[in-house]
Amino acid sequence: MLTFKHRQEFQASAIAPALATLNFQSTDDNWLIRQWLNWKATERWKQCPFASGWYCHTLDPKTGEPRSWGPFKPDDPLIDTSKGRARKYEHPAGYETLSILLDVDQSSWESIARRYRVPITPLMLRLRDRSTAPHFWEWVWIYNLPIIICEGAKKAAALLSAGYVAIALPGVWNGRKKRHGKQPEHLIPDLQHFATPGREIYFCFDYDTNRKTRQQVSHALVRTGNLLEAAGCTVKVIRLPGSEKGVDDFIMARGAEAFDQIYLDAISLQSYERHRQHGLMGYELTYPIAIDLKQQYLLQPAALNQAGMPLPTAGVVTLLSDMGTGKTELLRQIKQDHPEARILNLGHRIALLRNLATRLGTAIYSDHGWNMWHEQWLSLTADSLHKLKTEGNTYDYIFLDECEQFIAHLLWL
Repeated sequence: MLTFKHRQEFQASAIAPALATLNFQSTDDNWLIRQWLNWKATERWKQCPFASGWYCHTLDPKTGEPRSWGPFKPDDPLIDTSKGRARKYEHPAGYETLSILLDVDQSSWESIARRYRVPITPLMLRLRDRSTAPHFWEWVWIYNLPIIICEGAKKAAALLSAGYVAIALPGVWNGRKKRHGKQPEHLIPDLQHFATPGREIYFCFDYDTNRKTRQQVSHALVRTGNLLEAAGCTVKVIRLPGSEKGVDDFIMARGAEAFDQIYLDAISLQSYERHRQHGLMGYELTYPIAIDLKQQYLLQPAALNQAGMPLPTAGVVTLLSDMGTGKTELLRQIKQDHPEARILNLGHRIALLRNLATRLGTAIYSDHGWNMWHEQWLSLTADSLHKLKTEGNTYDYIFLDECEQFIAHLLWL
């Protein structure tokens, strides 16, 4: 059972009430807390100091049965003297660190099934001549569904509530085991179980403004991601734009639809690694920045006037801005301000391009075939550029979505 205070905490993290009740439990029983954390009462320095808090049940991915391991969040946390701040979570002592796999209520399960268009009816769940239906994580394994890896139980619960399969790690480095003797670096067993060929794995770690922390997180992500790719998975990275720190905060502040968009905008592990290396090597833009907007959104009132100059009306304009800052809204505003203009919107991935075309209000090339060039506003992929009639065909504006990846894709054609 959850206390009112803890129910409010989970509600503020965009977690469905049924899923919160199923996985989290409040307690003020010191004996139970000691048992859960495996504190040794005989050792004075190990006396359990926690009076209350909540703990999280986790499941075995193969059997679906509860494990005697999971995070505990005390109401009055200890101070980590090495970091100078409160240590939010405690984990059972003497156990190997595991991943956090939550139980899933029927409503969330159905939402996930609809997203990935896979069956969950009792009859169709009797897979491979089984007499009983599989549990949720077996179902995920059988259908090779995409999985999001995040940090922390509440973030996994928020993603499951939003209709995504999510596994949480206690920390960003906890998805892998270090090299030991002749045994090379390898995935923890829980992730190895789901590292099946063809599965899409997404990373969605916290947004952080601290440069050192970002470097550590990205290093951990790439190391774990490389192991997953070696197992045959397709690895992508979801980048939270900020200022919300965690994905639960992001969904709560902006809604599940906003997360759907950044999920579609996830980049490959190779692109993420390239950006990471550029940051470590101190790469900078070749040309000086002409307009520097120190604000959260591009289209905030009087934004360009404050910058001292408007956007150029001709030439090449490169826009460097985080996700969620209104780049698409800016392009849509340009289209609305110039209703007679012919606009060509180019992208390298059809799923992202189709979504962007809908948001901008342009035609999508696949709906018009070889006659697409007649369209005043057209969205087109790099792979289909050869289908576009260019003789006597001009455009007033050309938008390149994710221009670095678009150009890299062209070079590989």
